[in-house]
Order: sequence, then C-alpha cells, then structure tokens
Amino acid sequence: MPQKLDFTITMKLSHYHLNDVLISARHCQMLALDNAKRSILPDLILPTKKAMQFQLKQNISIEKRKQESEKIRSRYPERIPVVVERVHESKIADIEKRKFLVPYDFTMAQFQWIIRRSLTLSAETAIFIYVENTNQGVGNFLNNFKQSWTIPQMTATMGEMYAKHKDEDGFLYIAYSGENAFGY
Repeated sequence: MPQKLDFTITMKLSHYHLNDVLISARHCQMLALDNAKRSILPDLILPTKKAMQFQLKQNISIEKRKQESEKIRSRYPERIPVVVERVHESKIADIEKRKFLVPYDFTMAQFQWIIRRSLTLSAETAIFIYVENTNQGVGNFLNNFKQSWTIPQMTATMGEMYAKHKDEDGFLYIAYSGENAFGY
C-alpha cells in the first residue's frame, strides 16, 4: 500500500526577494515523492540563488583538496572528513576548528552537539545545520539555482550523509547558523 506523505513547508522571506525563492507546491510534492522512494522521511532541500562559498574551496585548489581527502581516508578509513563553516550572514560565533574526522556511525544530532560544544553556545541559542546538497537526483528544477542545501534528519548517520552528499573533492561540507539562514 503506498504511503501518504503529509508535510507543511513554511517560508520566511525576510532576507530574500521573492524571486530568489522559486519553489512551488508542485515542486515540493515532486521532491517529497522522489525522496520517499529513498527513505521514509525525506530530507528538506533548500535551493538558493545566493551561493555560499566555503573558505577551503576558495583558498585551496580542487586537486589539493582531493589529495588531502584521499590521504585522510587512507590513513583513517573508519572516519569521514568533514568541513564545517558558519553561514556568512549569521550572527553566531565563528568556529575555530573547521575540519573534523567523524565516525561513520555518529548521528547528525551527535555531530550538532560537537559543533555546539565547540562554539560554547548557551542552552537557549538555536543552531541550524545545513548539508551542501550534491545529490543530482532531486529534479531538473534545481538547475536554476546556484546551490541547494539539505536540512538533515538528526537521526541520520554521518555515513549516510557522506554517501549522499560528499563533494567531488571527498569532503562533506556542513554549514551552521544561529538563525534559519536561508529564510525558510
């Protein structure tokens, strides 16, 4: 018997012009149905025309990043190389350590706790985690956007996130924000 997916998408357009957010209800439904084939709870994908550039990608060539990730993966095969940076517009503190080696079986909730601890945030401060969406099987309409982000399920393992969203250089890129940075 087919599953019925019921979800609500709320968009807050305080930081963006209306033409920057081009998701229709039909596109969201198509995404949910496509993702339902892969898992019971689909990831929420946030396309944006405003691309975020990671400093590592800007400062180091892709060849050197590939070499570094291959070296790390051969030395620590049970770990995932992860790059974490703050969303540029966010007012939350910048993280000092940006590269992490994370076990495959860590959940996103455990990794979020590590980020919180590194930032020494108060218990009242919310933190949002975004994974750069490199999965190309999400539909043609994302081609109009410079970048898309996934809000990961907190129960997903880092291994699952790495398998779905690792960059071509071998790193998994994660952004964090103290507020819902992409305006949704």
